[in-house]
Amino acid sequence: MSDDAPASPFSIQLLGGFRLADPDGAVVPIASARVQSLLAYLMLHPGPQPRQRLAALFWPDSPEGRARTNLRKLVLELRRSLPEVRARTVA
Repeated sequence: MSDDAPASPFSIQLLGGFRLADPDGAVVPIASARVQSLLAYLMLHPGPQPRQRLAALFWPDSPEGRARTNLRKLVLELRRSLPEVRARTVA
């Protein structure tokens, strides 16, 4: 395989416990259950997701402003959990 070939996608296991592996098969640790849930939702529903819908889905009993603040924090935590993904998408 040449060095400029596209990397295979990350793999995710949702049944029997959460497991995320990078294209090389190394496990990517994601400690927070809520971050795992967000990542699973985003992988199962590809494409843009309205923040309002995600906030309502994850915090149905919270006021909209509070739910959106919680979502911002959760997305930041997800980005910090996956620095190599961010580096690949920015480069």
